Amino acid sequence: MSRTRRTLRQTSADSSRSRRDRGTTLPEILVAVAVSGLLVAVMAAATRVVVRQGDNTTGRLNNARSEQAVGVWMPTDLASAEIVDDSAGASPCGNVCPPNVDLGGSNTLMLTWTGTVAGDTSTLTTTTKVSYRYIEVSPNEFEIHRVECVSVAGGAPTCSQITVLHDVMAPPPGIEFIAGVTKPSWVMLVTLAVDPVKPGDGTDLGLSGNGSTLDPTYYYREGRRVTVTINGGGDLAGTGGGQDQITLTAGGTRRDPNLSTTNLSAAPTFAATRSRCGGNFGLLVDSSGSIGSNMSYVRSGAAAFIDAFAGTPIKLQVVPFSSVATTLGAGTGWSKYYDMLVDSDVTALKVLVNGLSSGGYTNWEDAFFRMFRNADGTVQQVLPDTLIFFTDGMPTYNRLNDSTSKTTSPAVANTADSGLPLAGTSGSYNQLSWNRANRIARVYEADLEKFIGVFVGTDIGGSSTWTEQGAGYHLTNYLRGYHESWEQAYHLTNPQRGSHTLYEYASTGLTYQYAQSGLTYQYSTTGLTYEYAGTGLIYEQNKNGNTWTTVTKAVYDAGNANNTSTDNYRVRVDTSTSLGNWTTLNASAASAKTLYDKSNTVAGEADGFRVRTTGTVGPTWTNTTKTVFDLTNTTADSTDGYRIVVGSPSSWASMTKAFYDVNNAVAGASDGFQVIVSGTLKSWVATTKADYDANNLPGNTDSLDGYRATVAYSAPYTDWAATTDAAYLAGNTTADNTDGWDAVVSNSAPFTYWSSVSQGTYNANNSTVDSADGWRVSTVYSSPYSAWENSTEAAYTSGNTVWGVADGWDATKDYTEPYTFHEGYSTSTRKNTDILKQIVAPGGVVPAQKTGSTYTNSQEATYYELPTWDQFAGAMTSMALAECGGTVTLQTKIGAAAAADPFTYQSSVDKTTATTSAQFRSGTFDFDLAGGGSISVTLSPVINSDQNLYNPVGWSCKAGGVAYPFTATPIAGGPWTSITLTVSPNQAISCINSVTLR
Repeated sequence: MSRTRRTLRQTSADSSRSRRDRGTTLPEILVAVAVSGLLVAVMAAATRVVVRQGDNTTGRLNNARSEQAVGVWMPTDLASAEIVDDSAGASPCGNVCPPNVDLGGSNTLMLTWTGTVAGDTSTLTTTTKVSYRYIEVSPNEFEIHRVECVSVAGGAPTCSQITVLHDVMAPPPGIEFIAGVTKPSWVMLVTLAVDPVKPGDGTDLGLSGNGSTLDPTYYYREGRRVTVTINGGGDLAGTGGGQDQITLTAGGTRRDPNLSTTNLSAAPTFAATRSRCGGNFGLLVDSSGSIGSNMSYVRSGAAAFIDAFAGTPIKLQVVPFSSVATTLGAGTGWSKYYDMLVDSDVTALKVLVNGLSSGGYTNWEDAFFRMFRNADGTVQQVLPDTLIFFTDGMPTYNRLNDSTSKTTSPAVANTADSGLPLAGTSGSYNQLSWNRANRIARVYEADLEKFIGVFVGTDIGGSSTWTEQGAGYHLTNYLRGYHESWEQAYHLTNPQRGSHTLYEYASTGLTYQYAQSGLTYQYSTTGLTYEYAGTGLIYEQNKNGNTWTTVTKAVYDAGNANNTSTDNYRVRVDTSTSLGNWTTLNASAASAKTLYDKSNTVAGEADGFRVRTTGTVGPTWTNTTKTVFDLTNTTADSTDGYRIVVGSPSSWASMTKAFYDVNNAVAGASDGFQVIVSGTLKSWVATTKADYDANNLPGNTDSLDGYRATVAYSAPYTDWAATTDAAYLAGNTTADNTDGWDAVVSNSAPFTYWSSVSQGTYNANNSTVDSADGWRVSTVYSSPYSAWENSTEAAYTSGNTVWGVADGWDATKDYTEPYTFHEGYSTSTRKNTDILKQIVAPGGVVPAQKTGSTYTNSQEATYYELPTWDQFAGAMTSMALAECGGTVTLQTKIGAAAAADPFTYQSSVDKTTATTSAQFRSGTFDFDLAGGGSISVTLSPVINSDQNLYNPVGWSCKAGGVAYPFTATPIAGGPWTSITLTVSPNQAISCINSVTLR
């Protein structure tokens, strides 16, 4: 029965299959085609994704292996190194290399250090050299090999090698790789601090003031960074498994000869950075006077910056600057890095920041100098990895004006700034100040991983006068101009100099006197004629006491009683005409003199009355008064009919020089007249020899009596005296003696001197090739400059006075280096923002982008513009979190000290670990929060035998200087706890696991 049913079912099924095999309908076909197409497209896309991601996945694995391979060897080598050599031809074993190593290719980095090993009787010095070499192992296939050579006590080295990196980048297009010559910087870039004792380190830019000073930090090797470029073969750079970069750093160490794994006292001063959050930061803070009351924003912004770094493996140095720069906390020292892992350092630095005040000019140069250099100009032992430069305005000052190191490392002017205006006290932008700051920035930018500029305030919208130095040049082809002079020889005989005697008296310091007794004044009663001017005189009478009226001479003579106007009669000279028509007073001799005396007022004829000798005077003389005598006498003798009879002169009284000169007859007082010295003799006036003889005392050759005679070398030349050839040649200006010089010039041997002649005269008379015939051609270095000869730079510099050939000096401008001079500079108006950007990054900055109150590109940004001061704190915090945001830094402490033994912690997110110890006090976990979200992470201690020595005390966490929440969870099987917390991209969290020793 059941078999029958099975048969029926089978038959029914076969029947149905038979019907379907007869064909399909058109709708069925269309549906089948559409579905098949969709399936094929989806499968093809899936296949492409698998294929495309295959090389990316492989690339990421390759990059991970490369990072691991490099990380095994290079950090330890860097930390050990005492000497670094990145020259392509460097060899770790010199020319005695063993055959087991391949020293082909080029050296990318060679590190050398010394140590000791035990010998039979004493310790032996070892020298280790490790060379990372870029080698082409097959056509266009390159690898990095690590070759290590160790020499004991100077013996032959033993060497070994391993391959560190496979399939590294080939030389870029356009670069020819020559083994041992070409440096493969595209694969490995070595960044070192500047060696102060080598040329080209900046000392030739006038930064130190003494380029030959030996670096006092020679045994301290500054921090090193090595950037290695790897390529795993993926499609995309970075996380796509394609080209990526590994940056390894090591701090400077002072190596102890007995350094060992247990010698923690000899650990490096600065621990190697093991995450993106770490390293040395420098903060340049503008505190110039222009900030004023906005300094409160500066203090709060800097404090927020410090809080954001608190508890992270950051070392921070703050250099405020105005007219000069200082370093916070340096005290009597020079530099000071504060450790953000140390709470007391954080607190101390914030106290100092809160004490900042505003004042002074803006000296960018001294700020950079203080950050990178020591007081003596050498390079600082520790240099920042990241530099943040905050300012509110343009540079107005430089180290030529002032500096805190002006005595230990004086600033030196740079020839590149020749001709530029110096910085003054106007507070305006100064190009020379910018140039000097820029030179320091350019010297040390290779030592910086990041250089960030922050411009705050209203100056952002301003402009300054940018000064572009003219074309630089140096001088070559120094020439000196001259002309040829045709000359004839001569010698001199009887050279003389002319002169005359100059007689002088002192116009001040002399008193003239006459004797009031002992003198009798007389006039001759015969031989004199008294006259008046018939024309040129006006006779007047004062009739009513107020008005003078012209009258006739007869009326005047009848009424006039004296030579004054007290009798109401007077006679005066008519100034509109001349005195003339002299007429004898018509009277007897006695009456004529009476009329004369009643009208005469001065000696001579100036008043229209005169007396002259017309016959023999004397022998009869009549006495008269001195007054009448003085009004008529004109000579010192009696030839004018007036004389003085001298008795015993006495009772001397002063008189004018004019009356003295008329009356004095001899030198001395014997004639009743004398001159005495009554003051300081000065203001000498020329006089005649007669006057000199009448006053200078006999035998007196000095000037003490107020009269002197000196030799005057000026015309008229009445006296001639012999002189020297040299004096004659120096003073003679004419061919004759009218210039006061005279000599006999002979054009015969001996040929002592030479005078210029025309070329024609020379050609007509010269008979020998030398000067033996008294004719020669001389080179004269004076105008006109008709010929030129080669000269030296020293001679040119000493003699040249103007540019061009007018002064007889010439040189050629060579517009190639070295530039010792510059053409005139040009000016233009430039935005202040562009000026700051150029010093931060000449190739272009990355401006900070902001959405609302959040910066969206802080990790890449190198330039912040803040129009208002209230934005400063937010920008500073954003910069700090760009380095350490999204990180958790762990420390293990016994009280305030780091636990000596290693403590390892693991993240629940990616199972990575971080280890703390006495040597490396912190470990940091980085979380990729590029999307902006937060992440919950559990950090757990990895329990091992080391932890058996400790007991847990508890956890504490902070972010931004305040407590941060977390959840502690006990770990099964022991006393230790893990912590769970939320990590955000805008937070740098610091946690401490406090423990005690058992």
